[in-house]
Amino acid sequence: MINLAKQTSGVKNVYTYLKTKQDRYECSSFNILANLKQNLFSDSIIKGTNVRVSVVGCDVVFSGVISKIEQEKHAIWYAKHIDGVQEVYSFLKILN
Repeated sequence: MINLAKQTSGVKNVYTYLKTKQDRYECSSFNILANLKQNLFSDSIIKGTNVRVSVVGCDVVFSGVISKIEQEKHAIWYAKHIDGVQEVYSFLKILN
């Protein structure tokens, strides 16, 4: 699947995040997602609808398009300060 994406006309980069599923996680992905979404939508710098958020196990994964590096910094800060979050990955693209 990754090779197919790389060979597709117009594709410049392919970023992957794959993780082996565990039987049990030490966090609530629902609570992490709800808390993070609330913070993103109430932040005056981040356009909450432009940032996609996934919670995989206890990791937060961001994707989407933003206009300023400050938006990414705020999103990452919020994620790192939520109880239960282990790792934060950002695949946000900054448009110039």
